[in-house]
Amino acid sequence: MILFHFSFYSIICATFLLLYSNRSNKAAKAGMLLYTFITVLWLWVTLSFRKPAGDPWRYMRGLEDISTLSFSQLLTDEGPIGFTLLNWIVSLVSIKSEFFFSIIYLLCIIPLYLAFREKYSKTDSSTLLMLYLLYPFYLTYLGSGFKQGIAFGFMLWGYSCLIGLDKSKPIKGLLLLFIATLFHNSFWIAIVAFVAWRYWFRHRSIMWSIAILMLCISLSILGLVEPVVRSILPASIVESLSFDEYFDDTFTSGAHYQSLNYRTGFRLDFAIFTVLPIACFLLLRPPKLNANREYHFLKIYCLLASGYFLLSFIPFSDRVAAFSWFLIPYILYQIINTKKYSNIFVALMLLTYSILILIYTKGYFQ
Repeated sequence: MILFHFSFYSIICATFLLLYSNRSNKAAKAGMLLYTFITVLWLWVTLSFRKPAGDPWRYMRGLEDISTLSFSQLLTDEGPIGFTLLNWIVSLVSIKSEFFFSIIYLLCIIPLYLAFREKYSKTDSSTLLMLYLLYPFYLTYLGSGFKQGIAFGFMLWGYSCLIGLDKSKPIKGLLLLFIATLFHNSFWIAIVAFVAWRYWFRHRSIMWSIAILMLCISLSILGLVEPVVRSILPASIVESLSFDEYFDDTFTSGAHYQSLNYRTGFRLDFAIFTVLPIACFLLLRPPKLNANREYHFLKIYCLLASGYFLLSFIPFSDRVAAFSWFLIPYILYQIINTKKYSNIFVALMLLTYSILILIYTKGYFQ
């Protein structure tokens, strides 16, 4: 099956890239939309009609449990209210995995596409969707981390309304960011980053945001982030972000966590991947354009990435890194969206995704 998916996706990508290279042609634009739709359908069938295992299996058990609750009992459930309510509504129709996974897939893809459409044309939005569908740090949540997968779409949609337009849509944007928190509590991080951007970094050079990120990386390298964060971060905030378990020594000393051999602290590979968009910005854009509204996304990215390095000592800190990593295709597309570089960039990304089916993301295509 892996070879089938690899071959199918490679053919789709080759055709899409041919059309993309001629995107000034009206027929080519229509073809791009068609092949993006085919890719969306293929991935829907692949992810929604598989046998539940791992996290999807646990989500199915949760769906079955919620299906037995009354609405009043539902309100006392400990899970994120948005996702709990979604489970309950789905269970009123069916508790079959195919139906549940299909609903999840739609709620991941639709907000993501609408986020692109706030700023970009249908053609650009279809290209961005192709850049996201098999992006490993989105596919992981699309295929198994359902709560975060839905929340990420609303997060980007909210950011697009708040910082990505000539005339922002503040009420709509804030509402969308709040909706993201209803599916996973940790998405309050996205709101904190927005507040920091709005009141401290919006009118400052992007170099301020980059400097903050470099400082946090330095603290992580020196091993100083843990005592700093533990001393200044209130326990109530830790709990509200659902990270309180990770600050508990009994969790990190438990047999389950020890068996995972998870590496905490500074990781060079994570740092290199994180600074990639910044390197592209510094190489391809002159400093005089720092005030351009497009770079506000890069400021948000730096703030989110700073949060990861400040929390790099906690278990599963890569889940915090995912907030910034999720934005990478969008930011790179903004930076490199010129005819001179964009063809190479899109081709390189899609080619990489094809190869990753064979070696990294193959678990979703077996």
